Amino acid sequence: MRLTTCCIVLMFVVATGCNDEAGNVVPDQKSAFANYLESRELEYSIRNGVYRYIANADRSGYERAPMIENGDSVEFLFEAHLFSTSPGALFFTNRREVIDTLVKTEGLDPEFWPYGPQKIRLGKTALMEGLKNGLPGCREGDSVQLFIPSDQAFSDQSVGIVPPNSATLYILNIEKVKKQ
Repeated sequence: MRLTTCCIVLMFVVATGCNDEAGNVVPDQKSAFANYLESRELEYSIRNGVYRYIANADRSGYERAPMIENGDSVEFLFEAHLFSTSPGALFFTNRREVIDTLVKTEGLDPEFWPYGPQKIRLGKTALMEGLKNGLPGCREGDSVQLFIPSDQAFSDQSVGIVPPNSATLYILNIEKVKKQ
């Protein structure tokens, strides 16, 4: 009985400790996003917990470019990076020039790396929460950076080289927006 009670208490302490630790991850990630963007004096917005910086919002015709809304078809090029206090390791992309460089320099097998724009229909295509929350309001022609906390990326799952509870940075070029 005493051993069982000790085991139950120990499991509770471990579980509580893990929950507290996991609970602090996302606020720390959001703080790192803000520190990174503010230290570079970049104007950003926050939409549903995703930090968004549009690098070329000052371009000619920006206000007339189609804006992404739920249901729209969207094509984009992207790079996906780990993020701690700054952009880290690339873990996925569909940019031909980046894939070709990785094939030459790192011996990457490009079989599972798609070339060319990712085509989605927002609200219909399965996407991670951070992309679902970060894409609306972006416009055709945008060069956008989406800083996605772990709870809207892969959460506590390990995916490829992405460790559990990792923040990510998606760098996208919105090629085309087809209104629905």
